[in-house]
This record gives sequence, structure tokens and C-alpha cells, in this order.
Amino acid sequence: MYSTNVDYLDPEQFPFTESELRAAMALPGHLPAMEQLANDIVTGIRDERDSRVRSAAAIARGSRDPLEINPEIYLYPYEVVALLAELSPDLEQRVAVWRRHQHDAVHADRIRQAMSNAGLDPRAAPPTSITTELAVEDDLRERQWRALRETVRADWLRFDHHADRDSVT
Repeated sequence: MYSTNVDYLDPEQFPFTESELRAAMALPGHLPAMEQLANDIVTGIRDERDSRVRSAAAIARGSRDPLEINPEIYLYPYEVVALLAELSPDLEQRVAVWRRHQHDAVHADRIRQAMSNAGLDPRAAPPTSITTELAVEDDLRERQWRALRETVRADWLRFDHHADRDSVT
């Protein structure tokens, strides 16, 4: 899906480099809290990636121990992804590809879950009502993403203008 020639923090789950992440986290200004958040995200993503490798090895050797086969999950603020998209047109495109991949990775599970919730055979083709329900959810997520992008952009511009004003005085 992504180039393997780049040192992504996690090619499968976070296909962005540490320097890209740190640049995105610096957009709101040079704030110690943002630097610390960047450090925490780098550590968390690397730990999650390493945990996934250990989990796969445990499964390969036949383990059924939930503590071994279930990888850790690291969650970070989604605003980080919106900040990455603000860095450049190339990163905006990579974020779009990453978001599509994330959507596609869970789409079949969402259909099966909706079918099961409706009391239908999850292996059957979904009726229009299910696909429409999921399309409405997808549309809502996309509108929320655009709103988040606008909020991040507005906050960034407000902070940037405030920083410019402060540097003049």
C-alpha cells in the first residue's frame, strides 16, 4: 500500500515518518506540550507495532493465550492526522489514502455486524437498508473529518496570526 523505502513509524497503521509527525505537531507553535505529545505518539506507535509482531509470532507458534495473541492498541488524537494533512499536498494525499485504507479494512466487519444486529445471516448479501445505513454513517464520518480539518486549520491560523502579532511587539 505504501512505499517501503521510507522509514514510516508503522507502515501498516501509521505510514508517516517521525519527522513528518514532529513537523505536524509543531504547526501550532513550539509548545512543550506538543513536543511531549509527539514523543508519546512515537513511543506508542512503535510499541504497538512491536506488540503486533510479538502477537503474530505467538499465533504462529500456536498460542491461544489472549495476553500473547492480542496486540496492544495505541490511540492518539485524530487531530494529529488533520495536522499531518496540513503540511503539504503530498501529505494531504497520503492521509487520504491512509483514511481510505482504514475505512476499507473495517468495512466488511461493519457489514457483518450490521447484518447480525438486524438478525440477518452475516454471510448473505446485505440488503439496501444495511448498505444505506452504512453509507449514511460514512457520510457523517466524512463531514466530521472535513469539520475537524476546518477547525484545525482555523486554530492553526489563529495561533499563527497571534504568534506573528506577538513577534512584532
